[in-house]
Amino acid sequence: MLLSTGHRLRKQPLGSGSSLGAQLSIDEFPHAFLARPWRIAVILLATAATGFTAYLLLHLPPEANRASLLPFWASSICLYAIAFVRRPDSHNPNPSSPRIRWETPLLIGILALGLYLRLSDLGTIPFTLGGDEAAQGLETLRVLQGEIRDPFATGWRGVPAINFYFSSLFVKAMGPTVAALRLPWALVGAATILAAYVLVRTLIDPPTALLTAALLATYHYHIHFSRLGSNQIADPLLASLALVFLFRALKARRQIDWALVGIISGLALYFYIGARLVPLLMDRPL
Repeated sequence: MLLSTGHRLRKQPLGSGSSLGAQLSIDEFPHAFLARPWRIAVILLATAATGFTAYLLLHLPPEANRASLLPFWASSICLYAIAFVRRPDSHNPNPSSPRIRWETPLLIGILALGLYLRLSDLGTIPFTLGGDEAAQGLETLRVLQGEIRDPFATGWRGVPAINFYFSSLFVKAMGPTVAALRLPWALVGAATILAAYVLVRTLIDPPTALLTAALLATYHYHIHFSRLGSNQIADPLLASLALVFLFRALKARRQIDWALVGIISGLALYFYIGARLVPLLMDRPL
């Protein structure tokens, strides 16, 4: 995919500006800073951590607990992102619109409302715990009981097991309750409001972004799925974040934004099946 994208960028003519939607050329990206020894070392460390994780996944016996590989997997992602971080300068302008005076308090109010609608009486509304939600709850208990030992595999109905590891953090801390099962996904739903706001603000303007955030915060369909102990609600968060960094990368030409697009598109494969379309969404704006 990287080779194909690079070939496509090289075929495009040079653009005259850096505005969103301008023609993109591979020659516009500064590569000199990546030649610094410490950045090369960090990328090599990230590659080594990835290779080490993959090697152990293939060679550990089936009964081994592969959850111990999660730190290596996470560190490879973090190291890769760190290699592309650079201090902002005149060549990398801030792609955000100027902040208006009443924007921050209004945004905080919208986020607080969205959080309240997703957390209030979480253990009793919805009243029932059944179907997919209950099945994923049982898978979460299997993680805590040591029956599921591979976070990189798939579990119930092909759902990536890392979802159940995520839920197990809250169930282990709060006990095997309905509220504990639902809490992580309610927080994911609330975070989507902020992601949608940033996306629309990047593309249009602050008033439209605030209106979008308010509509999503009170959207009954999104509230309902945010209050279930099920991973479907992660799809809009991952898609919104990936689009945010994609459009920021197209506008500001920052390598870290491109890196985050790839990271989020890869992480999307570990959640609900709908999020596997995120990499396809990334291709359309180009």
